[in-house]
Amino acid sequence: MTFFDLGFWQVFAVFTVFSALCFGWPLLRSWQEQKRALRDGIVSDLRHAVQEDRLHELETTLQQGDIDSQELASLQQDLERTIALEDAQTADDFNHHAITFGSRSKVFLAALCLITPLLAFVLYTWLGAKPDWDIREQMISLNSQPQVSVEEQRALMASIQRRLEQTPENGHLLFLQGNIAVQLGDYEEAVRAYQSLNTLFPDSATVLAELAQALFLRAGNTMTPSVRENTQRALELDNSLPTALGLAGIDAFQSGEYEQAISLWQRAVQQLDPSAPAAVVLTQGIAQAQAALAATGKPAKPSGDEPSSALPVEVTLADTVEADLSGAVLFVYARAWQGSKMPLAIQRLDAPEFPVSLVLDKTMAMAQGMDISSAPQLEVVARVSLSGNAAPQSGDWQGSFGPVILDQLDGVVRLSVNEQIP
Repeated sequence: MTFFDLGFWQVFAVFTVFSALCFGWPLLRSWQEQKRALRDGIVSDLRHAVQEDRLHELETTLQQGDIDSQELASLQQDLERTIALEDAQTADDFNHHAITFGSRSKVFLAALCLITPLLAFVLYTWLGAKPDWDIREQMISLNSQPQVSVEEQRALMASIQRRLEQTPENGHLLFLQGNIAVQLGDYEEAVRAYQSLNTLFPDSATVLAELAQALFLRAGNTMTPSVRENTQRALELDNSLPTALGLAGIDAFQSGEYEQAISLWQRAVQQLDPSAPAAVVLTQGIAQAQAALAATGKPAKPSGDEPSSALPVEVTLADTVEADLSGAVLFVYARAWQGSKMPLAIQRLDAPEFPVSLVLDKTMAMAQGMDISSAPQLEVVARVSLSGNAAPQSGDWQGSFGPVILDQLDGVVRLSVNEQIP
Protein backbone atom coordinates (compact mmCIF):
# COMPACT_ATOMS: atom_id res chain seq x y z
CA MET A 1 0.00 0.00 0.00
CA THR A 2 1.39 3.41 -0.97
CA PHE A 3 0.92 6.76 0.72
CA PHE A 4 -1.70 7.73 -1.86
CA ASP A 5 -3.74 4.61 -1.14
CA LEU A 6 -4.50 5.91 2.36
CA GLY A 7 -7.86 7.53 3.00
CA PHE A 8 -8.11 11.31 3.27
CA TRP A 9 -8.84 11.24 6.97
CA GLN A 10 -5.83 9.06 7.72
CA VAL A 11 -3.61 11.54 5.89
CA PHE A 12 -5.33 14.43 7.68
CA ALA A 13 -4.66 12.74 11.04
CA VAL A 14 -0.97 12.29 10.18
CA PHE A 15 -0.55 15.98 9.39
CA THR A 16 -2.51 16.96 12.49
CA VAL A 17 -0.13 14.98 14.69
CA PHE A 18 2.82 16.48 12.83
CA SER A 19 1.44 19.98 13.44
CA ALA A 20 0.92 19.25 17.12
CA LEU A 21 4.51 18.06 17.43
CA CYS A 22 5.90 21.11 15.62
CA PHE A 23 3.94 23.67 17.61
CA GLY A 24 3.48 21.71 20.83
CA TRP A 25 7.20 21.25 21.41
CA PRO A 26 7.78 24.95 22.23
CA LEU A 27 4.89 24.80 24.71
CA LEU A 28 6.53 21.86 26.43
CA ARG A 29 9.81 23.72 26.49
CA SER A 30 8.05 26.75 27.97
CA TRP A 31 6.64 24.63 30.79
CA GLN A 32 10.08 23.22 31.49
CA GLU A 33 11.65 26.68 31.51
CA GLN A 34 9.03 27.94 33.91
CA LYS A 35 9.93 25.14 36.30
CA ARG A 36 13.56 26.08 35.88
CA ALA A 37 12.86 29.76 36.56
CA LEU A 38 10.96 28.84 39.72
CA ARG A 39 13.83 26.65 40.84
CA ASP A 40 16.36 29.40 40.10
CA GLY A 41 14.29 31.85 42.18
CA ILE A 42 14.32 29.49 45.12
CA VAL A 43 18.07 28.99 44.74
CA SER A 44 18.56 32.80 44.66
CA ASP A 45 16.62 33.21 47.90
CA LEU A 46 18.74 30.52 49.49
CA ARG A 47 21.90 32.25 48.31
CA HIS A 48 20.84 35.51 49.96
CA ALA A 49 20.01 33.69 53.18
CA VAL A 50 23.41 32.03 53.13
CA GLN A 51 24.99 35.43 52.45
CA GLU A 52 23.37 36.95 55.54
CA ASP A 53 24.48 33.99 57.65
CA ARG A 54 28.01 34.31 56.29
CA LEU A 55 28.14 38.06 57.00
CA HIS A 56 26.94 37.43 60.52
CA GLU A 57 29.68 34.83 60.99
CA LEU A 58 32.31 37.28 59.72
CA GLU A 59 31.19 39.93 62.20
CA THR A 60 31.33 37.36 65.02
CA THR A 61 34.83 36.40 63.91
CA LEU A 62 35.87 40.08 63.99
CA GLN A 63 34.50 40.48 67.52
CA GLN A 64 36.48 37.44 68.62
CA GLY A 65 39.64 39.01 67.24
CA ASP A 66 40.37 36.31 64.64
CA ILE A 67 40.35 38.90 61.79
CA ASP A 68 40.81 42.67 61.67
CA SER A 69 38.53 45.29 60.08
CA GLN A 70 40.44 45.37 56.79
CA GLU A 71 40.15 41.60 56.33
CA LEU A 72 36.45 41.81 57.18
CA ALA A 73 35.87 44.45 54.51
CA SER A 74 37.75 42.39 51.89
CA LEU A 75 35.81 39.17 52.65
CA GLN A 76 32.49 41.03 52.59
CA GLN A 77 33.32 42.49 49.15
CA ASP A 78 34.23 39.04 47.76
CA LEU A 79 31.00 37.51 49.08
CA GLU A 80 28.83 40.32 47.73
CA ARG A 81 30.58 40.14 44.32
CA THR A 82 29.93 36.39 44.04
CA ILE A 83 26.25 36.74 44.96
CA ALA A 84 25.83 39.66 42.53
CA LEU A 85 27.27 37.65 39.61
CA GLU A 86 25.00 34.68 40.31
CA ASP A 87 21.95 36.95 40.61
CA ALA A 88 22.83 38.67 37.34
CA GLN A 89 23.04 35.32 35.51
CA THR A 90 19.70 34.22 36.92
CA ALA A 91 18.10 37.52 35.91
CA ASP A 92 19.39 37.19 32.33
CA ASP A 93 17.96 33.68 32.02
CA PHE A 94 14.64 34.80 33.45
CA ASN A 95 14.37 37.81 31.13
CA HIS A 96 15.27 35.69 28.08
CA HIS A 97 12.67 33.05 28.79
CA ALA A 98 10.09 35.61 29.78
CA ILE A 99 10.39 37.16 26.32
CA THR A 100 10.57 33.88 24.40
CA PHE A 101 7.95 31.90 26.26
CA GLY A 102 5.58 34.55 27.54
CA SER A 103 1.89 33.89 27.98
CA ARG A 104 1.03 35.50 24.66
CA SER A 105 3.50 33.27 22.87
CA LYS A 106 1.93 30.20 24.45
CA VAL A 107 -1.56 31.26 23.40
CA PHE A 108 -0.33 31.91 19.87
CA LEU A 109 1.34 28.51 19.62
CA ALA A 110 -1.70 26.73 21.02
CA ALA A 111 -3.89 28.52 18.48
CA LEU A 112 -1.56 27.43 15.67
CA CYS A 113 -1.90 23.80 16.79
CA LEU A 114 -5.65 24.02 16.26
CA ILE A 115 -5.83 26.35 13.30
CA THR A 116 -3.18 24.74 11.06
CA PRO A 117 -4.94 21.38 10.43
CA LEU A 118 -8.32 23.09 10.13
CA LEU A 119 -6.92 25.60 7.67
CA ALA A 120 -5.29 22.78 5.71
CA PHE A 121 -8.62 20.95 5.54
CA VAL A 122 -10.46 24.06 4.30
CA LEU A 123 -7.83 24.85 1.67
CA TYR A 124 -7.68 21.24 0.49
CA THR A 125 -11.46 21.10 0.17
CA TRP A 126 -11.62 24.44 -1.62
CA LEU A 127 -8.45 24.52 -3.72
CA GLY A 128 -7.05 20.99 -3.53
CA ALA A 129 -7.86 17.65 -5.13
CA LYS A 130 -10.49 16.44 -2.69
CA PRO A 131 -13.19 16.40 -5.43
CA ASP A 132 -10.89 14.15 -7.49
CA TRP A 133 -10.42 11.93 -4.46
CA ASP A 134 -14.18 11.72 -3.97
CA ILE A 135 -14.62 10.71 -7.63
CA ARG A 136 -11.95 8.06 -7.19
CA GLU A 137 -13.71 6.66 -4.11
CA GLN A 138 -17.00 6.70 -6.02
CA MET A 139 -15.45 4.71 -8.87
CA ILE A 140 -13.89 2.17 -6.50
CA SER A 141 -17.29 1.64 -4.92
CA LEU A 142 -18.94 1.07 -8.30
CA ASN A 143 -16.19 -1.26 -9.53
CA SER A 144 -16.62 -3.43 -6.45
CA GLN A 145 -20.27 -4.10 -7.33
CA PRO A 146 -21.23 -7.00 -9.61
CA GLN A 147 -23.77 -4.77 -11.37
CA VAL A 148 -23.93 -0.99 -11.62
CA SER A 149 -27.24 0.74 -12.15
CA VAL A 150 -27.80 3.52 -14.66
CA GLU A 151 -28.60 5.90 -11.79
CA GLU A 152 -25.21 5.23 -10.19
CA GLN A 153 -23.42 5.80 -13.48
CA ARG A 154 -25.28 9.06 -13.98
CA ALA A 155 -24.40 10.17 -10.45
CA LEU A 156 -20.73 9.52 -11.20
CA MET A 157 -21.07 11.40 -14.50
CA ALA A 158 -22.59 14.38 -12.66
CA SER A 159 -19.65 14.43 -10.23
CA ILE A 160 -17.20 14.37 -13.12
CA GLN A 161 -18.99 17.17 -14.95
CA ARG A 162 -19.01 19.38 -11.85
CA ARG A 163 -15.30 18.83 -11.40
CA LEU A 164 -14.60 19.54 -15.08
CA GLU A 165 -16.26 22.93 -14.68
CA GLN A 166 -13.46 23.73 -12.21
CA THR A 167 -10.64 21.97 -14.11
CA PRO A 168 -11.70 21.81 -17.79
CA GLU A 169 -8.27 20.53 -18.90
CA ASN A 170 -8.21 17.50 -16.60
CA GLY A 171 -7.36 14.80 -19.14
CA HIS A 172 -8.06 11.91 -16.76
CA LEU A 173 -11.59 13.14 -16.05
CA LEU A 174 -12.27 13.86 -19.72
CA PHE A 175 -11.34 10.28 -20.58
CA LEU A 176 -13.62 8.98 -17.80
CA GLN A 177 -16.41 11.22 -19.00
CA GLY A 178 -16.15 9.86 -22.55
CA ASN A 179 -15.98 6.26 -21.36
CA ILE A 180 -19.01 6.53 -19.08
CA ALA A 181 -20.96 8.46 -21.70
CA VAL A 182 -20.45 5.56 -24.13
CA GLN A 183 -21.71 3.12 -21.50
CA LEU A 184 -24.79 5.30 -20.97
CA GLY A 185 -25.39 5.54 -24.71
CA ASP A 186 -24.85 9.31 -24.70
CA TYR A 187 -22.64 9.32 -27.76
CA GLU A 188 -22.92 13.06 -28.30
CA GLU A 189 -21.43 13.69 -24.85
CA ALA A 190 -18.76 11.07 -25.51
CA VAL A 191 -17.74 12.78 -28.76
CA ARG A 192 -17.47 16.14 -26.98
CA ALA A 193 -15.32 14.65 -24.24
CA TYR A 194 -12.93 12.90 -26.64
CA GLN A 195 -12.71 15.96 -28.89
CA SER A 196 -11.68 18.06 -25.88
CA LEU A 197 -9.17 15.39 -24.95
CA ASN A 198 -7.87 15.29 -28.52
CA THR A 199 -7.27 19.04 -28.34
CA LEU A 200 -5.11 18.52 -25.25
CA PHE A 201 -3.34 15.42 -26.64
CA PRO A 202 -3.44 15.61 -30.46
CA ASP A 203 -0.84 12.86 -30.92
CA SER A 204 -2.41 10.25 -28.65
CA ALA A 205 -3.32 7.13 -30.60
CA THR A 206 -5.62 5.93 -27.80
CA VAL A 207 -7.58 9.20 -27.76
CA LEU A 208 -7.95 9.16 -31.56
CA ALA A 209 -9.18 5.56 -31.48
CA GLU A 210 -11.73 6.30 -28.75
CA LEU A 211 -12.89 9.41 -30.61
CA ALA A 212 -13.31 7.37 -33.79
CA GLN A 213 -15.37 4.79 -31.92
CA ALA A 214 -17.59 7.47 -30.36
CA LEU A 215 -18.15 9.04 -33.80
CA PHE A 216 -18.93 5.59 -35.22
CA LEU A 217 -21.53 4.91 -32.53
CA ARG A 218 -23.05 8.38 -32.85
CA ALA A 219 -23.46 7.80 -36.58
CA GLY A 220 -25.44 4.61 -35.95
CA ASN A 221 -22.54 2.17 -36.50
CA THR A 222 -21.65 3.77 -39.80
CA MET A 223 -18.15 4.43 -41.15
CA THR A 224 -18.18 8.15 -41.88
CA PRO A 225 -15.21 10.08 -43.33
CA SER A 226 -14.50 11.45 -39.85
CA VAL A 227 -14.48 7.95 -38.33
CA ARG A 228 -12.20 6.68 -41.09
CA GLU A 229 -9.80 9.63 -40.75
CA ASN A 230 -9.38 9.29 -36.99
CA THR A 231 -9.01 5.50 -37.25
CA GLN A 232 -6.22 5.80 -39.80
CA ARG A 233 -4.44 8.49 -37.76
CA ALA A 234 -4.61 6.24 -34.70
CA LEU A 235 -3.15 3.28 -36.60
CA GLU A 236 -0.36 5.45 -38.00
CA LEU A 237 0.65 6.27 -34.43
CA ASP A 238 0.09 2.74 -33.04
CA ASN A 239 -0.83 -0.13 -35.37
CA SER A 240 -1.59 -2.53 -32.52
CA LEU A 241 -4.58 -0.75 -30.90
CA PRO A 242 -7.51 -3.20 -30.79
CA THR A 243 -10.13 -0.42 -30.99
CA ALA A 244 -8.60 1.10 -34.13
CA LEU A 245 -7.96 -2.33 -35.68
CA GLY A 246 -11.58 -3.30 -35.01
CA LEU A 247 -12.92 -0.17 -36.69
CA ALA A 248 -10.58 -0.58 -39.66
CA GLY A 249 -11.78 -4.17 -39.98
CA ILE A 250 -15.40 -3.00 -39.99
CA ASP A 251 -14.56 -0.51 -42.73
CA ALA A 252 -12.91 -3.25 -44.78
CA PHE A 253 -15.80 -5.67 -44.20
CA GLN A 254 -18.40 -3.09 -45.25
CA SER A 255 -16.34 -2.42 -48.38
CA GLY A 256 -16.29 -6.14 -49.26
CA GLU A 257 -12.58 -6.49 -48.50
CA TYR A 258 -13.05 -9.61 -46.40
CA GLU A 259 -9.42 -10.76 -46.41
CA GLN A 260 -8.28 -7.43 -45.04
CA ALA A 261 -11.06 -7.46 -42.44
CA ILE A 262 -9.99 -10.94 -41.28
CA SER A 263 -6.36 -9.85 -41.02
CA LEU A 264 -7.18 -6.68 -39.05
CA TRP A 265 -9.53 -8.45 -36.65
CA GLN A 266 -7.06 -11.28 -36.07
CA ARG A 267 -4.40 -8.72 -35.12
CA ALA A 268 -6.88 -7.08 -32.74
CA VAL A 269 -7.83 -10.35 -31.04
CA GLN A 270 -4.15 -11.13 -30.40
CA GLN A 271 -3.97 -8.04 -28.16
CA LEU A 272 -7.00 -9.02 -26.05
CA ASP A 273 -7.88 -11.53 -23.38
CA PRO A 274 -9.66 -14.39 -25.18
CA SER A 275 -12.52 -14.22 -22.65
CA ALA A 276 -13.01 -10.45 -23.04
CA PRO A 277 -16.33 -9.43 -24.67
CA ALA A 278 -14.46 -7.52 -27.40
CA ALA A 279 -12.43 -10.62 -28.28
CA VAL A 280 -15.59 -12.72 -28.52
CA VAL A 281 -17.26 -10.18 -30.82
CA LEU A 282 -14.19 -9.90 -33.04
CA THR A 283 -13.87 -13.69 -33.26
CA GLN A 284 -17.49 -13.85 -34.41
CA GLY A 285 -16.73 -11.14 -36.96
CA ILE A 286 -13.79 -13.15 -38.29
CA ALA A 287 -16.07 -16.14 -38.79
CA GLN A 288 -18.60 -13.97 -40.65
CA ALA A 289 -15.86 -12.51 -42.84
CA GLN A 290 -14.55 -15.99 -43.63
CA ALA A 291 -18.05 -17.16 -44.54
CA ALA A 292 -18.57 -14.09 -46.72
CA LEU A 293 -15.21 -14.69 -48.40
CA ALA A 294 -16.07 -18.35 -49.02
CA ALA A 295 -19.39 -17.29 -50.56
CA THR A 296 -17.53 -15.26 -53.16
CA GLY A 297 -15.56 -18.32 -54.20
CA LYS A 298 -12.33 -16.40 -53.76
CA PRO A 299 -9.46 -18.13 -51.91
CA ALA A 300 -8.26 -16.51 -48.74
CA LYS A 301 -4.75 -15.97 -50.17
CA PRO A 302 -2.98 -16.73 -53.42
CA SER A 303 -1.52 -20.23 -53.30
CA GLY A 304 2.01 -18.84 -53.63
CA ASP A 305 1.58 -16.79 -50.43
CA GLU A 306 -0.14 -19.48 -48.36
CA PRO A 307 1.97 -20.05 -45.25
CA SER A 308 2.64 -23.50 -43.94
CA SER A 309 -0.38 -24.92 -42.14
CA ALA A 310 1.53 -27.65 -40.30
CA LEU A 311 3.93 -27.36 -37.38
CA PRO A 312 5.95 -30.53 -36.65
CA VAL A 313 7.04 -30.79 -33.01
CA GLU A 314 9.27 -33.17 -31.06
CA VAL A 315 9.06 -33.18 -27.25
CA THR A 316 11.69 -34.73 -25.00
CA LEU A 317 11.88 -35.11 -21.23
CA ALA A 318 14.91 -33.61 -19.48
CA ASP A 319 17.05 -35.90 -17.33
CA THR A 320 16.45 -33.58 -14.37
CA VAL A 321 12.77 -34.57 -14.24
CA GLU A 322 12.51 -37.24 -11.55
CA ALA A 323 8.76 -37.14 -10.93
CA ASP A 324 6.48 -40.14 -11.43
CA LEU A 325 4.65 -39.30 -14.66
CA SER A 326 2.53 -42.42 -14.84
CA GLY A 327 -1.03 -41.32 -15.50
CA ALA A 328 0.11 -37.83 -16.49
CA VAL A 329 -1.22 -35.99 -19.53
CA LEU A 330 0.87 -34.12 -22.09
CA PHE A 331 -0.51 -30.93 -23.63
CA VAL A 332 1.34 -29.53 -26.63
CA TYR A 333 0.11 -26.26 -28.07
CA ALA A 334 1.09 -23.24 -30.12
CA ARG A 335 0.10 -19.69 -29.26
CA ALA A 336 0.97 -16.18 -30.39
CA TRP A 337 4.49 -15.16 -29.37
CA GLN A 338 3.12 -11.81 -28.20
CA GLY A 339 -0.45 -10.81 -27.35
CA SER A 340 -3.21 -13.25 -26.43
CA LYS A 341 -2.17 -16.49 -24.72
CA MET A 342 -5.09 -18.46 -26.15
CA PRO A 343 -3.82 -21.67 -27.87
CA LEU A 344 -4.08 -21.52 -31.67
CA ALA A 345 -3.58 -25.29 -31.96
CA ILE A 346 -3.43 -27.92 -29.22
CA GLN A 347 -3.00 -31.68 -28.81
CA ARG A 348 -3.63 -33.83 -25.72
CA LEU A 349 -1.77 -37.12 -25.18
CA ASP A 350 -2.49 -39.49 -22.29
CA ALA A 351 0.42 -41.33 -20.62
CA PRO A 352 2.98 -40.11 -23.14
CA GLU A 353 6.17 -42.01 -23.89
CA PHE A 354 9.07 -39.68 -24.56
CA PRO A 355 10.31 -38.58 -26.97
CA VAL A 356 6.97 -37.60 -28.51
CA SER A 357 6.54 -36.52 -32.15
CA LEU A 358 3.39 -34.83 -33.38
CA VAL A 359 2.08 -32.19 -35.78
CA LEU A 360 0.03 -29.10 -34.94
CA ASP A 361 -2.16 -27.75 -37.74
CA LYS A 362 -5.19 -25.56 -38.48
CA THR A 363 -7.67 -28.30 -37.64
CA MET A 364 -6.64 -28.09 -33.95
CA ALA A 365 -7.74 -24.47 -33.47
CA MET A 366 -9.94 -23.71 -30.47
CA ALA A 367 -11.83 -20.88 -32.24
CA GLN A 368 -12.74 -20.44 -35.87
CA GLY A 369 -10.37 -18.05 -37.58
CA MET A 370 -7.80 -18.29 -34.79
CA ASP A 371 -5.33 -20.94 -35.97
CA ILE A 372 -1.55 -21.20 -36.26
CA SER A 373 -1.54 -19.19 -39.50
CA SER A 374 -3.22 -16.19 -37.86
CA ALA A 375 -0.18 -15.10 -35.84
CA PRO A 376 3.04 -13.82 -37.43
CA GLN A 377 5.15 -15.48 -34.72
CA LEU A 378 4.39 -18.48 -32.55
CA GLU A 379 5.49 -19.95 -29.24
CA VAL A 380 5.31 -23.73 -28.83
CA VAL A 381 4.66 -25.03 -25.31
CA ALA A 382 4.69 -28.59 -23.94
CA ARG A 383 3.29 -29.17 -20.47
CA VAL A 384 3.04 -32.40 -18.50
CA SER A 385 -0.02 -32.19 -16.25
CA LEU A 386 0.07 -34.52 -13.27
CA SER A 387 -3.64 -33.94 -12.60
CA GLY A 388 -4.80 -34.01 -16.21
CA ASN A 389 -6.13 -30.47 -15.89
CA ALA A 390 -5.71 -28.26 -18.96
CA ALA A 391 -4.98 -25.20 -16.81
CA PRO A 392 -1.40 -24.96 -15.46
CA GLN A 393 -1.07 -26.05 -11.85
CA SER A 394 1.70 -26.15 -9.27
CA GLY A 395 3.88 -29.23 -9.74
CA ASP A 396 3.35 -29.54 -13.51
CA TRP A 397 6.40 -29.73 -15.77
CA GLN A 398 6.76 -27.69 -18.94
CA GLY A 399 9.06 -26.43 -21.67
CA SER A 400 8.70 -23.86 -24.44
CA PHE A 401 10.33 -22.69 -27.64
CA GLY A 402 9.94 -19.53 -29.70
CA PRO A 403 9.53 -17.40 -31.61
CA VAL A 404 8.62 -19.59 -34.58
CA ILE A 405 7.71 -18.18 -38.02
CA LEU A 406 5.73 -20.77 -39.95
CA ASP A 407 6.68 -19.79 -43.48
CA GLN A 408 10.36 -19.69 -42.47
CA LEU A 409 10.30 -22.98 -40.58
CA ASP A 410 12.80 -25.53 -41.81
CA GLY A 411 12.46 -28.85 -40.05
CA VAL A 412 11.05 -29.85 -36.67
CA VAL A 413 10.57 -27.68 -33.59
CA ARG A 414 12.33 -29.47 -30.73
CA LEU A 415 11.65 -28.59 -27.11
CA SER A 416 12.49 -30.14 -23.77
CA VAL A 417 10.23 -30.43 -20.74
CA ASN A 418 12.65 -29.23 -18.05
CA GLU A 419 10.94 -26.69 -15.78
CA GLN A 420 8.57 -27.34 -12.88
CA ILE A 421 5.77 -24.86 -12.16
CA PRO A 422 6.14 -23.65 -8.55
